[in-house]
Amino acid sequence: MRNKRRIRLFSLLFALILLLSSCSESFSVFPDLETTKEAESGGVLSDGSESPSVLSAGFCPSKGKVTLPVIPIGFSDAPFTADMLVALKVALNSEAPGSKTSGGAAGSVSSFYKESSYGALDLSFDVLPTVTMTLPSFVHQFLFRHGDSARTDAVLSRAMKKLDGEVDFSRYDSDGNGALDGVMLIYSVPEESEAEKTLWWSWFDYTWRTESYDCIRPMGYVWSSSSCLYSFSDFSMTEEIDPYILIHETGHLFGLEDYYDTDPENGTTGGLAYFDMMDADFGDHNPFSKYQLGWVEPTVVTEAGEYDIRDFSASGDCLLIPFGDFEGFGSEYVLIDLFTPSGLGVLAPYWFGITTPIIRVWHVDADVIEGMRLDQYENLAGFFVSDNSSSGHKLLSYVEADGNGSLDQDDAYAEASDFFSIGSVIEGITSYSGSPLPFTIEVSSIKNGSAHLVLTRAAE
Repeated sequence: MRNKRRIRLFSLLFALILLLSSCSESFSVFPDLETTKEAESGGVLSDGSESPSVLSAGFCPSKGKVTLPVIPIGFSDAPFTADMLVALKVALNSEAPGSKTSGGAAGSVSSFYKESSYGALDLSFDVLPTVTMTLPSFVHQFLFRHGDSARTDAVLSRAMKKLDGEVDFSRYDSDGNGALDGVMLIYSVPEESEAEKTLWWSWFDYTWRTESYDCIRPMGYVWSSSSCLYSFSDFSMTEEIDPYILIHETGHLFGLEDYYDTDPENGTTGGLAYFDMMDADFGDHNPFSKYQLGWVEPTVVTEAGEYDIRDFSASGDCLLIPFGDFEGFGSEYVLIDLFTPSGLGVLAPYWFGITTPIIRVWHVDADVIEGMRLDQYENLAGFFVSDNSSSGHKLLSYVEADGNGSLDQDDAYAEASDFFSIGSVIEGITSYSGSPLPFTIEVSSIKNGSAHLVLTRAAE
């Protein structure tokens, strides 16, 4: 009997060693804080230079089939109700008979990203069993208000521990790097004003907790209220279910930064004038964001000539004009695209008075902080020298057609006159170091969802 117990003990010990070694192997490919890795080549730009397959530093892969876990979070004094659960499934996957959402053509988070990525990303969500916290919501708020900034980390940890026995979290590591692609925590308490020190609003964060579940570590996560599912966005037009806040927060999982001005007292002002998904939860992602995510391949212009670009939201067409020699994604350049008030931008006439196609000219300064790489996890939302809030000039801004500087004012709001149209001549653009753009651009025509641009060499 004693020998059988010994054999059984050795068997259990051996199984434990195998499990630990398996987890160790999984973590061996997880990004190390002190090391970097070479970016994989993902094709060739039109000028012949190689570009990484994904330029973002996000936790979640931006291409392929990805499924993210979603954990409804209830509290003893604020249960997660059946109605909340239905609304959540509709906003994420449109999983209800006859369900409707208010987000124009977005439909749901899943359908938005399929359209925005031109089919490159097949994103879906698994809504896991509801987890009810032992402590009531007001205790969590009290702890957060009195300095427990890791309160959401604690909720994430508690929720995953409760679900670990019934959920295989390894299913949510599509790139096999030993970390969750991402997770959403949707809590039952109504969202409050973020002007106060409150736990109850929406944000993205990431945790460095060392625990793992099925050999997978949690990393990036979204924290948002179930009340945000009910037309909470400024750009909702009905009282139906609204996916836009979750679309915005999912953008952070991919590594995209906020483009609104988070610090009006310092640095730049105006953000992107509410005219972008990572500014004010509106419309689509812009060309620079999609360039980061590997969804578009800009045509790099180095020679004068005539160029046609189709509606960006439907085609991904855009021109990239460097100020000098093209030095790759992390440099300074101009992006040009054609925006039409349709598809994901269908609400533009209602909110901005943009009723006809426009040409958007974006000034990008994507200089990366020395010593940092776009594929390092710890540099998520902080690897560019500039941002749209506190730096001396913006990471991403518009070249204004009317030239009055209105989009650089506090709480600026885009309007049709800020953008270019048929007959516009775009010239005199300079880099932040004073180098002129080498071309003058004439918008020759816009018809049938396509713009014809004539680029001539600018006089020196």
